[in-house]
Amino acid sequence: DVSPNYLIQYQNGNFQTNTGAFLGYMISDVYQSRDRPSKIILGAWYRLQDSFIFNVGLVSKNFDFAFSYDINTSSLGRFTGSTGSYEISLKFRLIKQDSFRRFSSPLI
Repeated sequence: DVSPNYLIQYQNGNFQTNTGAFLGYMISDVYQSRDRPSKIILGAWYRLQDSFIFNVGLVSKNFDFAFSYDINTSSLGRFTGSTGSYEISLKFRLIKQDSFRRFSSPLI
């Protein structure tokens, strides 16, 4: 799978634009769920005039796990010693069944 992304944010007078893409690769049938197969994702973005962002992760039916690394390319790099920052994220999905239960009653 290929998923191009474009993000525009504006908050407290600050404007930010990110552009990039995710690449997803389905894992073999051994690790797949019937409802949603697992996949490995790779992503890269460029935050205009600020940084490059790289991401790797695992997406499954019940959770997403990802690791990101930002490399600063703006003048802020001199304050951070040109080192990047790391981020680990874990997202859980709560699956809710939206089906009606039928039952019989002697009163109906």
